[in-house]
Amino acid sequence: MDKIYFDYIELISLNFYKIVFKPFICDKLFINVLANAIRHSLFVNTYGYAVTEIKILNNINDFGYIFGLKEDLLNLILNIKNLVFRLKKRKKTFLRVFSNKSVVKGKDITLNKYSYILNPNHIIANLNNNFNIDLILKVEKGKGYIPFNSDKNYKSSSSLKNGILIDSYFCPILRVSYSINNIEDLFYNNIYKLIFFIETNGSISAKKALIKSIISFLHIFSNFKIFKKKNISRFFLFNNYNSYLSISIIDSGLTFRTCKHLISLRILYINDLIKCNRLDILNIFFFSNKTLLEIINILKNYNLFLM
Repeated sequence: MDKIYFDYIELISLNFYKIVFKPFICDKLFINVLANAIRHSLFVNTYGYAVTEIKILNNINDFGYIFGLKEDLLNLILNIKNLVFRLKKRKKTFLRVFSNKSVVKGKDITLNKYSYILNPNHIIANLNNNFNIDLILKVEKGKGYIPFNSDKNYKSSSSLKNGILIDSYFCPILRVSYSINNIEDLFYNNIYKLIFFIETNGSISAKKALIKSIISFLHIFSNFKIFKKKNISRFFLFNNYNSYLSISIIDSGLTFRTCKHLISLRILYINDLIKCNRLDILNIFFFSNKTLLEIINILKNYNLFLM
């Protein structure tokens, strides 16, 4: 799969997207399996950023006490875990929180040029008067959920002296749901439209997360490839030329609108399409120049041309 085609993408609310795929022609059971696999891949294979370690001045464990802090230390750690970061050109960075305000928020974190915070108004802690808080946060890039006692190299050892390792949930996807709608058609009864509803924490767009998760999912099946990508077109050019002619218009790669109009004119296969010339497409089929260019480009992929 070189390209992933979407019908349209709609922003429903902040960081909540509706993504509609181009129609699929397949069995309903298969489209359910495909949608479930994509949904699972979104949660497992999408990279995000999270705090993996905290160093608290004059405190060496998560059961201690900070003078002037209204919350206990466990609530402080939970508040820090809800911060949403994004790193640029770095997989790991260290940030400092030093403040004497009564309400310490995310915007009080001292950021460097590689880091961004997406929820600066998130409350980290509440302090009494004349007290301050001094923390160092270690932010890393990862995917999925990694507990503090994981065997991962970047989680197994502490980078901060007297630092506290914490469980980290890197996935930026908050929730995913999908629906499968049947499209009524005169020629095909098994045309389905797959619609995804994706909510993120803002560190990644839903479209980008969906594309990356699909590509990661396809990499699982990379061991089943017989030919290298560079040799596929050369192999088919000499061996399967006749098989191109029997490819259905629906499976050729043309848009759904173009396929539907061609099928209504009884052009069902590539072999029927290459018998037409450019004047037929413009004058008889009433297609625009844009559709003509689309047909020409699709035929070029099969090393075929119009008459």
